[in-house]
Amino acid sequence: MRKAVFPGSFDPVTLGHLHLIERAARLYDEVIVVIAVNSAKNALFSIEERKALLMENLRSAANVRVDVAEGLLVDKVRQLGADVMLRGVRDVQDFAYEKQIAWANHELDASIETVCLFANEGYGSLSSSIIREFASYGKDVSRYVPANVARAIRKKYEKSEKTKESSIKTGKEKSIRMAQTASAAVEKTMKKTMFDWLKENRIPYGRKDLINEALTHSSYLNEHKEVLHDNERLEFMGDAVLQLWTTEKLFQLEPLLSEGQMTTLRSQLVCEAALAHYSRELGWGAYLLLGVGEERTGGRDRDSLLADMFEAMLGALYLDQGMKPVSMILERVLTPAISEPKNEVLIDYKTKLQEVVQADSRKTLQYELLNTQGPTNHPEFEMAVLLDGIVLGKGKGNSKKRAEQMAAKAAFEKMAR
Repeated sequence: MRKAVFPGSFDPVTLGHLHLIERAARLYDEVIVVIAVNSAKNALFSIEERKALLMENLRSAANVRVDVAEGLLVDKVRQLGADVMLRGVRDVQDFAYEKQIAWANHELDASIETVCLFANEGYGSLSSSIIREFASYGKDVSRYVPANVARAIRKKYEKSEKTKESSIKTGKEKSIRMAQTASAAVEKTMKKTMFDWLKENRIPYGRKDLINEALTHSSYLNEHKEVLHDNERLEFMGDAVLQLWTTEKLFQLEPLLSEGQMTTLRSQLVCEAALAHYSRELGWGAYLLLGVGEERTGGRDRDSLLADMFEAMLGALYLDQGMKPVSMILERVLTPAISEPKNEVLIDYKTKLQEVVQADSRKTLQYELLNTQGPTNHPEFEMAVLLDGIVLGKGKGNSKKRAEQMAAKAAFEKMAR
């Protein structure tokens, strides 16, 4: 009898989890779904609640049961008499992580094999943590979880809101005044504001507090005590929304793309350089709120800050108005990028060059800094790419990464002639 263990936190269990379990049940005589206890995570549901929700959804699966594990998973797998550990993989990032875990588990017990099941395309975009984040902002998550879990999530957050309202009732007016003061302080620092841009481009919005939060870098928060939040949480939300929108867009392209083609193109479309490019194209850099020191060192034109703000704005608009304003913006900047595969911002020339070199040998390229010029708040870097000490190409950019890409581009174009 072949047993397999499918471990996870399942907080909450999603339709993606259930689909993987259903597939696993067809492959093995018995599948044991193990809820792994992780004290480092802030859990939405207790272990008992997660077990009950899972068992309710797996009642019809005769060869599937639910168990709980504390400590090392390999010990639990051995205890259950299984020799296979199943892992769900959504994308290449998941695969890289699971490969490391598989190696570690193999060191602990070489008799236990790790088997990866790739998620169905429809379930590949959202994790349990992102679903929890959606739900915490009051968004409907019934598309991503079974009905009993959706009901349980609603009850959790309804109870949480009632408790919160009760505990902060006496300070509610003060919080409102603080939020209004913060919003006014942020708007005061701008000449033409992001709200002007949104109105000019007919992008619907209602909550100014979320827009202001999306524009606020941590350096600005540190220097303005009246401002309550920076844009990091909204960046997290925006990243999930961007991934979902882009995945759906690529999935619907004709002719149809393979899973590998979609993964590669998506990574190019949503990489840091691409997101910064979209921010510049929209002119959003002017609205970024920075501290004095960050401003002086060129933060307003730094790719990482522009990319973070872009995702934060998507997160703010999604929480405020849903997918409509997000789609309006992404149709404007991402849709043209999809139809322009030769846009140098979206092409990873370093990877392409490495592939060409390794096709003939196992040699590795090296990148060296040749020169830095310009003011400290707007430097220009010149990099060279070398193979066996021979310079293949040179390139310049406002960051070392960008200069490396341009050097790789120059070398790649020479070799492709």
